[in-house]
Amino acid sequence: MCRRTGPPTSPSGRLSCGSLVPLGGLSRHGKPGVAGFRGLGEVESTPVTSMGPRPFGRLFISLAARLQGRAGPERAIVRRFAALLVTATLLGACGGPAASPAGPLGASASPGPGASANLAPRDISTAAADAFDHPGDLPAPPVDPESGDVPPAEPATPPLGGHLALGSPGVPVSSHLGTAGGSLSADGLAISIPAQALSADTAFSVTATPIAGTANASDYGGAVIPVGPLYTVAAPGADLAAPATVNLTYTMPAGAPAGASVLAFYFDPDSGAIAPLSPVSDGSGTLTALATHFSDLFAGLVDWNRLPATVDSGFRPGVDDWEFDNYGSYVAPGGQCEGQSLSEIWYYATQRQDAGASPLYGVYDNNGSPDKTPTFWQDDSDGYRFAASVHADPIVDRATYLQFRNSQWASADGALTYEAFRAAIAFSGEPQMIRISPDGIAGGHTMVVYRVSPSRLYVADPNYVGHLRTIVYDAASGQLSTYSSGDSATSIAAGGDTSYTHFAYVPWLSARTVASIAARWAEFEANVAGNTTFPSYRLLASSG
Repeated sequence: MCRRTGPPTSPSGRLSCGSLVPLGGLSRHGKPGVAGFRGLGEVESTPVTSMGPRPFGRLFISLAARLQGRAGPERAIVRRFAALLVTATLLGACGGPAASPAGPLGASASPGPGASANLAPRDISTAAADAFDHPGDLPAPPVDPESGDVPPAEPATPPLGGHLALGSPGVPVSSHLGTAGGSLSADGLAISIPAQALSADTAFSVTATPIAGTANASDYGGAVIPVGPLYTVAAPGADLAAPATVNLTYTMPAGAPAGASVLAFYFDPDSGAIAPLSPVSDGSGTLTALATHFSDLFAGLVDWNRLPATVDSGFRPGVDDWEFDNYGSYVAPGGQCEGQSLSEIWYYATQRQDAGASPLYGVYDNNGSPDKTPTFWQDDSDGYRFAASVHADPIVDRATYLQFRNSQWASADGALTYEAFRAAIAFSGEPQMIRISPDGIAGGHTMVVYRVSPSRLYVADPNYVGHLRTIVYDAASGQLSTYSSGDSATSIAAGGDTSYTHFAYVPWLSARTVASIAARWAEFEANVAGNTTFPSYRLLASSG
């Protein structure tokens, strides 16, 4: 089992949450532990400089112990301070580089506890979820009465890669669009960019390149037939604050396989990888989809008979999700579902699949300490702050919450959405994001889709970590059934579940997303998770 390792304190101290004096004993790192606290006067005068990597858990336990056998003013003071610690944890956790031992009383501390992560490689190619040793003393995923248990992990569906056979590029069509938005077009392609989606005047060019077919008959499992040219949409420096609507005109080829349908795909000219855009509708030879960034794209007919009936990324709840529920935070009081879901996918794809790291679930429980606290999520501050910072990052995937406008939610095709998930996992071998809404107007929730069967989307819901949760798909009607969850675990506890009836496939992967999450991960490994996102604060205790 890999653990996070590293020094328990930064050079200037790990914690400055008021002024506490550690007494007696050594922590597991051989540093001064916290066995109790002196009188409040000294609590206010001397900063802690070495608390080990788990300041909150240790402080809280020590304070609770301090209450035993105490009465009167001292008991009230310690209890009040313990409440402050828990409150600070809920608002974003305490820690990070502290004021120096000689610093002034009440000096501001930059929040962001963490420890460096050194993850050992692990063979994950064929192991079943049931065979995984759950980290530390964390319980196995709970049984769901719907179908008995989280499906045992299977070898991930091998990505169906390939390449396109391209002709000579045509003449680029150029245009300029600004903050007012507008449209650009080329033969068979029309792109509409909403107002305020661009932050400045932007030069666009669209180049159409004929596609002769796939490079080899077996590419993409023999399931994809291009039905139009490859469009290279170049917009240097453009960042979309809201998705662009893409309309692709195509002609269905003669002898198209029964049941085949058309999706819009992103295409990576270097690797040949393809990934669906978010589909909205398909009718009368015009496919409508949403783009969150600009690159190469084309319309492809998909012969579903050539894809596996069930596609599986290998991701599993209770193995690859975070161990804490989505309670929201200071920077995301309504919930941080997208940050948790997106960081889980990023970790699985880039750290576990690509680098052989250990499964995510529980590895950073109690911030990587071997002393696991599976029923006390508040001391998982490193991972929680990392997920919150991903959620709050306007660069990571800011178009997702604006993914569909009202009219598009209303017209979103359930069959195309289901098919987009099936295709995305089949062609990438990676889990994907799903965005759900109760009414297509306000509010919503984001989850991970990790497996698609003929009748279900299997989801990892950050409000129900480690649980089997599915969205039923009716192939006859082409509809996804109502799903019950909430904006956050807090909202569920306060007012019950919300029924979600609108569903959108959201491609998680773009170079911008990967680089941005990697930057947040670097903060996490440097013990400063969330420091650029959460505000600095001071935690003071008073005898008055």
